[in-house]
Amino acid sequence: MKLFEKMKQVRFARPARPNRRQVKTGAMATVTCVLVVAVVVAANAAFAALPVSLTRADLTSTGLYTLSDTTKTMLSGMEKDVTAYYIAQIGSEDSLVTGMLDRYAEAGDHFTWQQEDPVENPTFAHNYDDASEGSVVVTCGDKYQVLGLYDLYTYDYDYTTGASSQSFDGENQLTAALRYVTSDVTPIVYLLQGHQEASLSSSFTTALQNQNLTTETLNLVNTETVPEDAAAVMMVSPQKDLTAEETERLRGYLEGGGNLVLFTDLTDTEMPNLYALLDEYGMAPSGGLVVEGDSQHIYGRVPYQTLPDIQSSSLLSGVDQNGYVLMSSSTGIVIDTDVRSTLTVSSLLQTSDSAYSKPGWQNLTTWDKEDGDLAGPFSLGAWASETVDDTETNVVWFASSSLLNDEADLYMNGNNSAVVLSVLGSLCGQDVESTGIAAKSVDVEYLTLTTGQANLWSIITMYLLPAAAVAVGIAIVIKRRKA
Repeated sequence: MKLFEKMKQVRFARPARPNRRQVKTGAMATVTCVLVVAVVVAANAAFAALPVSLTRADLTSTGLYTLSDTTKTMLSGMEKDVTAYYIAQIGSEDSLVTGMLDRYAEAGDHFTWQQEDPVENPTFAHNYDDASEGSVVVTCGDKYQVLGLYDLYTYDYDYTTGASSQSFDGENQLTAALRYVTSDVTPIVYLLQGHQEASLSSSFTTALQNQNLTTETLNLVNTETVPEDAAAVMMVSPQKDLTAEETERLRGYLEGGGNLVLFTDLTDTEMPNLYALLDEYGMAPSGGLVVEGDSQHIYGRVPYQTLPDIQSSSLLSGVDQNGYVLMSSSTGIVIDTDVRSTLTVSSLLQTSDSAYSKPGWQNLTTWDKEDGDLAGPFSLGAWASETVDDTETNVVWFASSSLLNDEADLYMNGNNSAVVLSVLGSLCGQDVESTGIAAKSVDVEYLTLTTGQANLWSIITMYLLPAAAVAVGIAIVIKRRKA
């Protein structure tokens, strides 16, 4: 009872009421915290909404994260809506691909893209031929083009050194796909057959497709006329002459405003019909193997591997005139200066003045110039254009099919194919400026130091910099003590 009485006498202190100042301080602290959190959240949201170009700086030497002016121009002028679908599992995306698609969407109002997860939507890829995981499907209305993983990346291997390299070709492929799906018409280039012609390589065929050109074969023995939908006829390294009937049919096509692109190679076979047709357009063969006498126009110290000068021409507006093209085992093209007034013949590729043509090329004993050799310069690529009653005819002749060789094109950094694509694009009404977006290397560039350089930097980082830091610290301490 006494304990209970004592407990009753105990008075519990009531907590003191906070004064106004304390309440105000606490409220301000709470509001400040809320505002800071809100500002951070808003800043993150605003940063995420910024364009990719403002949030990601491209510090690569190849401009890996920057769109070319060609692509920007095409996107800004595009009037049709294009949707790209990237088939990839969520969490397994290729950052180069998604970054590229983001930049396209930012640069073009009519371009959008979305990701399709093959796990969540396994039947999506079945709607498009050749589509699979890693593919980008570019669609516009009913037209589409599938870019596979091996289209987006290119791989090179040097069998001599064993070195390999990898490049991202996504922009070139995607811009070409945009051109294809938004185009109302795809010009057709007919490949003439029946004379043991050479075939186009798969890489060059792909390059034609990237320029929105398609190819079909044509045999004038079985067909009386060139199809009306022919944008151009192409003949690659024929080993047999045209028949009289074929020549007449091809002549009729040209007189009606056709375009012919011809590649010839040295051969023992006489071709009077083909050369007679070319003669009508002011061009004739030199009749021998062109040998270059100027070392600055020779590749690999082989005098018949020539590096002709690229001439200024509207057909070559998309080509660097200061670049090189490689043509091997060429016959010279002699341009007739005395032609009818409606016909204009000009050189596209030309040797130096020191070049000469050796007629006895089958049994050569020396590369030196001899009596009987025809003096240059020669055209190795020529263009004849004629306009009659508003009907324009074009004949382009290249004196060697090596211009189409993949290996030669690689040696010349793509200039060989650039010349041919520019010619075909111009004749077929395509935008030649929109071709040739170079693939961009994704290889890691290592810093290489010599032994002396490595030792120097070791001394600097291990001894000089620490010693300098200690010296600065000592100086600061001494200064403070004196103060």
